[in-house]
Formats: sequence, C-alpha cells, structure tokens
Amino acid sequence: FDRATAATYRGNPRDLPAEIGKSALSGVLRDAHYEGTLKTTLLEGARTQLVTDPENFGNWTAAGSPVRTGGQPDPFGGTAAYTVADDDGASGERISQIVAFTGDATKAIALFVKRHTPPATHAYLGLQGAAGVWRGLWRLTWSGETPVLAKEQGGVGSVAYAPETWGNGWYRLLFSVGDVVAGETNTFRIDPANNNNAAETGTLYIFRCNAWNAPFPSSSQGPSLASRSGDVFTVPFVHKPQAMFALIDFIEGGISNNEGLVGIPLAGTDPRFLLFKAGTTEYTWRLGVGGVNRDSIVTPSPTRGDRMQLLGTIEADGRIRLNYSKNFAAEVVGSQGTALALPASWATQVLGFHGWSGSFVDGLHGLVRVKVGPLTFGGVTRDTIAKAVAA
Repeated sequence: FDRATAATYRGNPRDLPAEIGKSALSGVLRDAHYEGTLKTTLLEGARTQLVTDPENFGNWTAAGSPVRTGGQPDPFGGTAAYTVADDDGASGERISQIVAFTGDATKAIALFVKRHTPPATHAYLGLQGAAGVWRGLWRLTWSGETPVLAKEQGGVGSVAYAPETWGNGWYRLLFSVGDVVAGETNTFRIDPANNNNAAETGTLYIFRCNAWNAPFPSSSQGPSLASRSGDVFTVPFVHKPQAMFALIDFIEGGISNNEGLVGIPLAGTDPRFLLFKAGTTEYTWRLGVGGVNRDSIVTPSPTRGDRMQLLGTIEADGRIRLNYSKNFAAEVVGSQGTALALPASWATQVLGFHGWSGSFVDGLHGLVRVKVGPLTFGGVTRDTIAKAVAA
C-alpha cells in the first residue's frame, strides 16, 4: 500500500483517534472504510494526472503573448478559473499542454468554459499529435451563453458530446479523440480566438482540464432518471460494431408495451441495437442493419416490482441472443437469431435511455446497472448474466 499525499480526518470528535483536522501523513494506511457495519481497508490503485497542470493555466506553454488572468470565479464557488485572451491583432496567440497518454486508442478530454463578454467570434480547442496532425479539432462559438461545438478536423472516433451545464454560465465540454498514438507528443491546445485568422482577437473563461486513458470522458454529473418519453438521458458510446454484450439490471415498472428503451435508437434509423419491452409479457433485443431487423424475444411475464436482469449478446457474425433472470432465479437462455452482417459503424455514438411512443418509461424502471462492452475481454466471454455482472 502506498499513498503519496496527505489527508485530513473528518467525523465525530469523540470517535476519532486524533483531533478533527489532524493530517494523515503520506504513506499512512487509510482504513476507516465500511462495508455495512464491517470495518475494512480500502486499497486504491495508483492515479496519474495526465494533464500536468489541470487548473494552473499560467504554467501552460504559450504561443505569442496571450494574456492569462487567474483568480476568476470558478464553477465550484472558488476563484481558480482563468481568462485567456488573444489580444494581438497581427498574429494568433494560444496556450497548450502535453498530455501523457499511454496506449494507442481513442482518448478522452474535458474542459470547463464560460463565455466572455464580448466573446471571440470563434475559439478553437483540439488535440495535436506528431507533426501538427489534428487528432481532433473543434470550433467553439456561442448561442447566447451556450457553447456550440463543430468538428473541423479528426477521424470518425473524434466526437464532442453535449456540454454539461454547471450554472453561472459555466459548461463542461466533453470530447473523445480518436486515433491517438501514445508515442507521439500529444498536445491539447486552447486558441481563445480563431486560429485561422491572425487578425481576430478574443477572450475565453477556462477552468480545469482533465484527460483519460479511456475512450470517453467521466461525467461529473449523475444522469437523472427518465419519467416520461420526453425525458432522455444519454452517455457517450464510441465503440464500433463488434461481438458485444449489453446487461440491463432493473426493477420492472409493470406498464404495457414498447416502454423503457435502452440502446442506440435516438437517430430513429439503423444501424442500431436496442432493448425494449414488447407487449405485457415479453422483452425484445434487436439488431437493425440496412432495414433488416434481427430480434431475440423472451417472455418472462414480469409484473410491477420484479427484479429483472436481461443480457443481450451479439456475435461477430451478427447472431443475437437475449437471456433473462427474474428475481434472481436461474437464468433462462433465449433463442439465437440468424446471422446478419455487422455494419462499419452505428447510426450515432450516443447510448440512450428513454421512452417510446409517447408514454411513460415504465417498462425498464428503476435502473440498477447497465453494462455494455466487448463480448470477450481478458479471456472471459460474457455470455451469461453472472459473467456479465462480474465484468
């Protein structure tokens, strides 16, 4: 066990071995964790901050002489935000920092931004690899106080997601950046004004930049549950069509058909995969490609309050299967459909949770967990509910 930072005790003074506020030194075992009433030791894996100065933009590398002003109000009520300004009407100014990714793959980046008054006509955000190749480059404009992102460069794996709203004009921008080569010098760049127009000037509020060795960013906000068909919450989904599994664990709501849709259906067209309640007795797992649907249907005849676990699988040749367990009873294996050639990509890179046909989302109600991933990973094939739960 190794912990390289100090920590501070918090709790009821009479229960603490030391006074409130006393520091736990670096390297000291942290064992005040509980599973129920059982005291345990929490062992945490090492964490690496990929962005060396995630909040201190004064330490970022500057091109030209951008004006950086710290001490600005941030989204959390502090004063750790910055403004960065390109005030040179003759040449572009910007800041950047190297991001130490490991492994060649799609990576994720997030940055808080806020509109400055007056704003620049355009700002630019992006990740450059070797020889100035843009792995992902987005133009930032504003619709009122709301940021609008448009991709200008980058492959199919480079995606900007819906900005998170944080209040007081702050938004958190979330990106997946495809085709990152870890051995290259990967630089995240912030241009507060148009990088293609040296004469343009402008200022941008910025705060906390994070990066992940993962294909999509970690959201700092938990999604809200949907209660009507008009309520939708989504998560990024950048994985290409492949042999995969989808586990949905939930409390049955007890309403009728075509409710509680989970999958990639939001575009309304295929290629897509989705799971939904069909009729009062059954669930359907569907793969749709080129106007052709392959369905696997199970009929557990659920009633309101039943704990349902559904496992949909897609084989590499497009054969699909839906298994289920009701109230933790033995797993029931559904029938497997015929093959259907998988597409090169899905209709959208967003996994959605919402209703269907204008009624209440009550078919898949009270979500416990949702897992989607490769069917075989780490030598384990997730073709049973138990294996999928343990994934």
